[in-house]
Amino acid sequence: PISSPALLGLLLTLGVTTGCGDDSGADADAETGTTSADGESGTSTGDGDGDGDAQSPPQDGLAFWLDASDIDADSSTPNPVLGEKAAAWTDKIGGLTVEQSDESLQPTMGLLDGTEAPAVLFSGTPLVATGVSGAWMSNDQGSAVVIFSPDPSVSSEGYGFSVAGTGDAHLSTGIVFADQGVGFATQFVAEPGGTIDNNPYYYHRGSAQGTPRQFHSAITTTDGTLWEFFLDGIGEPNPGTLDGQNGGEWFGDISDPSVMVVGHEAQDGGVSGEDWHFTGFIAEVLIYDQVLSQDERDAIDVYVAAKY
Repeated sequence: PISSPALLGLLLTLGVTTGCGDDSGADADAETGTTSADGESGTSTGDGDGDGDAQSPPQDGLAFWLDASDIDADSSTPNPVLGEKAAAWTDKIGGLTVEQSDESLQPTMGLLDGTEAPAVLFSGTPLVATGVSGAWMSNDQGSAVVIFSPDPSVSSEGYGFSVAGTGDAHLSTGIVFADQGVGFATQFVAEPGGTIDNNPYYYHRGSAQGTPRQFHSAITTTDGTLWEFFLDGIGEPNPGTLDGQNGGEWFGDISDPSVMVVGHEAQDGGVSGEDWHFTGFIAEVLIYDQVLSQDERDAIDVYVAAKY
């Protein structure tokens, strides 16, 4: 729901419909299932000024982007149809691919709850990349955005996006702690000498387990000293914790980050043996190599409202 007058004004300026009025001029995009206000198919990649627009997220500092509406990061090829297996998902910025060779463990294509936009349905079906590297993985500050819709019938812990390094060290976000009544969590685990540090901090105002099911945009941002959390554009002034301190750790704080998993917790070498798989839809994962400003977070809200 759009509750901010400033955001509503920006949406109207951009010509984005908010559920009222006539939007009959929008035509469906044959590949992605999304629509554009001028009737043209496809998704804009932005103008490069970092501001984003109604059809693209902010571009400044965008280092990694999984987008289910263009799952192979090639706009010239069709997306998998609904119900088809999604064996791989490719980053639109650097070309990094998470995949699953075991067909029985492959997630499927679907539609994000309450929308006509493509999303990947996970249920014990992780996509994995090993031996990965990227400049953003060495950063000690940045931001992560996960657009997702968890299954409200699941009452266990589920990890949306996770990067791991040596041992059990990992940074994960888009985590749903349904049994804690938590909206979403970001977790940093480092185990020097077998001790766990900063495990985990979370946004707890409301719950990401919507009834009826609905999608959410979860943002974690850090300047290297403190995490900040935003769910659907609303900040959490008093994030909760299950253990540890809010030290604002980021991917660069992981020892030798090299494993990436979508739909489950990562660990050194691959997927964690714990049954902490994400159940539900994930539409996008965006990683920025900088702290997102208020204007940039507002631009993401505009993008999400327009696309979904």
